[in-house]
Amino acid sequence: MKKLITFTLAMLFSVGMAFGQSNPNSSTVTQSGNNHTATVTQTGTNQTSTVTQKGGNNNSTTVKQTGEQNTNNKGQSSTVVQDGNNNTASITQIGYDNTANLKQVGNRNSMTQYGTTGHKQTMNATQMGNSNKGSQKVIGGANNISFTLNQNGSGNLSMQKISDVGPTTGHDNAVVNQNGNNNQAKQNITKNYNSPVNIKQVGNGNIAHQSLTTDQHYTGGIYNQATIKSLGNNNQAYQTLSGENQVTNIYQNGSNNYASTKQSNGFNDKATIHQKNGNGNMATLSQTGGSDMADFTQSGSNNTIKAWQTMGGNNATLSQIGNSNSVTLHQDPGAWSKVIQNGNGNISNVTQQMGSNTP
Repeated sequence: MKKLITFTLAMLFSVGMAFGQSNPNSSTVTQSGNNHTATVTQTGTNQTSTVTQKGGNNNSTTVKQTGEQNTNNKGQSSTVVQDGNNNTASITQIGYDNTANLKQVGNRNSMTQYGTTGHKQTMNATQMGNSNKGSQKVIGGANNISFTLNQNGSGNLSMQKISDVGPTTGHDNAVVNQNGNNNQAKQNITKNYNSPVNIKQVGNGNIAHQSLTTDQHYTGGIYNQATIKSLGNNNQAYQTLSGENQVTNIYQNGSNNYASTKQSNGFNDKATIHQKNGNGNMATLSQTGGSDMADFTQSGSNNTIKAWQTMGGNNATLSQIGNSNSVTLHQDPGAWSKVIQNGNGNISNVTQQMGSNTP
């Protein structure tokens, strides 16, 4: 109790000093339990921080809010709630109109929400369980950025990063939802515009990585979107986008499935991989040019699709229903392919060049 009273007085004194400045600050700290530590540092305009740690032991919270003096958007807010033992949370907000909320319930959870000079930023995080790690970052000249990170279970790892987003009218969004244990989700957005991303994993031991990167020369039409949804155990999904107006989707239902898409510097590319009702399926795709379309569906177990569609204008529709089926596809400019395999142990190999087609 003595430590709590001393800390509270220190915090009240610090906040009082902040109120003495021309810019209003506010801070509320509530701690109960043993050996909690909270540090709040505020500088700037219209800042509010609320830290609540109670019920458990050895929790630590660090909040730093600086503010931006040369803008009309000067409101920052931070809320941290920890209930359990040995949890660590850090929120750092510098610049413009920021809002960060964080809640950890359980033991040995670690969370970091960052941010720096940017525009309107919103970060939300919820971790419930034990030994979860989460990190949400904003670096450089940011825009309308919104993070949401929810982890429910134990041993989950998530990282979201938006770095040096160019146009001032940009809209950014990143969402990670994980329900289960030992899942891993990573998302990275760099120099992008209007790029919502989404990862949802339900089960155990799933891995999902997504990265969005556009051309730095903004022309007003950049829109990229990536979605990964995995339901089951030990599934892996990887997606990388680089061009403009690209959409990629991976849906997996089962266990031990693997899917990856990569679309490089093209324009108007779209890829969808759907693996359902089976285990041990693998689907890979690489599209390089522009206006490439790919739609892959696998239902069953131990099916394999390997594809790459090089220089643009290609269209591939592949469907496998059954077990141990395999398709290998290579297409060059302006090719169209449709392969449907029903049954077990079927093998297809398609190679096209210079605008040829197959029915």
